[in-house]
Amino acid sequence: KLYRHELERAEIEKRFSMAQLQLIKSQLNPHFLFNTLNMITRMAQMEEAPVTEEMLVAISSLLRYSLRTSNAFEPLEQELKVIRDYMYIQKMRFGDRIHWEIHCSEDLYQEEVPVFMLQPLVENAVIHGISEKETGGSIFIRIEKRGELLWISVADTGKGMPPEKLAAIRKAAETKGTGLGIGLGNIYRRISSYYEYGKVTIDSS
Repeated sequence: KLYRHELERAEIEKRFSMAQLQLIKSQLNPHFLFNTLNMITRMAQMEEAPVTEEMLVAISSLLRYSLRTSNAFEPLEQELKVIRDYMYIQKMRFGDRIHWEIHCSEDLYQEEVPVFMLQPLVENAVIHGISEKETGGSIFIRIEKRGELLWISVADTGKGMPPEKLAAIRKAAETKGTGLGIGLGNIYRRISSYYEYGKVTIDSS
């Protein structure tokens, strides 16, 4: 009976996690989308438009993936494409204030990962790290295989956070992501429920 109860609870948590994932995908930060579309409109008025066309392709690709993907997992290659589209747009917005790099062997491109796992982390790095520094900064995405485990790191050279805020976020993580915000909380719940050794760690300096 106890074992059956544990299975039922795990299934409920999985359904809750997927419901929250659908909520994330339905939002994809409308504020970001409106800012981007306004910028595209202004650029279209100023030029005859190859750059504008590339930006429209990038934003269309993001929207298409957001609205059409119903799978819980996708190849890492697809998740990295989402990051490249997203960062292309942010690069046009911030110019030389923002730099980004992806370090990932192509051998790992077909590894399946939870959908929309990277984009919210990179968006957090842009909004809370880089954009609030006048000099901007860099974002580094590093992915490697260590034994049977896939290690994914999203780091930025932004302003960081005070120790008390970091402590509060870590404490929230102990309660299965409650209080982490919808993006990070959902990532935490999916990683910890999908994988026996799944873990999310947060650091700041």
